[in-house]
Amino acid sequence: MKIDKHNFKFSMMLLATLMVVSVFFGGCQNDFNIDQDIIGLPYLTLSDNNHSLKLSDADRQTFIKAYQRMEITKENGTYKTKWTSGSQINISEDLFNMFRNGIICSNQLNDKFKHKSPRFKSDSEDGGTNSGTDCVQQAIWNVIYTFGGTSSYSDVNDWITNTYGNYGVPASSFVDACGHFLNGYQITLDDNTFSSNNGVPPSGQKVIVALINNTSIGHAAVLIMCFGGAVWYRDTDGTERVTFTSNILNAYQASGCK
Repeated sequence: MKIDKHNFKFSMMLLATLMVVSVFFGGCQNDFNIDQDIIGLPYLTLSDNNHSLKLSDADRQTFIKAYQRMEITKENGTYKTKWTSGSQINISEDLFNMFRNGIICSNQLNDKFKHKSPRFKSDSEDGGTNSGTDCVQQAIWNVIYTFGGTSSYSDVNDWITNTYGNYGVPASSFVDACGHFLNGYQITLDDNTFSSNNGVPPSGQKVIVALINNTSIGHAAVLIMCFGGAVWYRDTDGTERVTFTSNILNAYQASGCK
């Protein structure tokens, strides 16, 4: 049988093209590594508003679902996730980065910090300078403002400075400082705290957390939500961040102002 040279060349070129396309798309699919269980699930992103410590039910559900999709694990003291971008699990990059930054910060912590009794001050928690703003003062006043209390920002600042000096509140005095202005009590923040209330403090109550992070030894902020070991908090500059319960040194649950 006579083979048409032109048809044969065309067939071979077509076969080669199909092989290249198959390899290219097959390789891309493996590299992109989208979780097949995520396909078809709704895109997750937080609402673009200032929460002011008031968490909507929609944002609460978004945080929970995003945390579950992140599949964060802890192995030998190190937090991990297999994902490298929000697109892989159909969540916004801002939401993904909030969790990823929490993982990075937690893993950068030196174990010696966890056994040191720090002072809480926004610019230098270990007493290296007295020029910064006290984060405990900021957190207390934020809660006072939320409750509609009468103590001013200066009232809180003056009392903390007169009581503890210019180097911030010592960790051992965290609860006493909170209790001077707020009605409440010390609590333990763990994976099950507020689990009966979908991860948020009871209605009409706020929680100030004392934590460690990678930029300072001690820090204070106001809790937004705690779920499955992840702690979502509002920092003194208004930024919302994520850490984990293993990094929480103390917590104070307040029900109102004194």
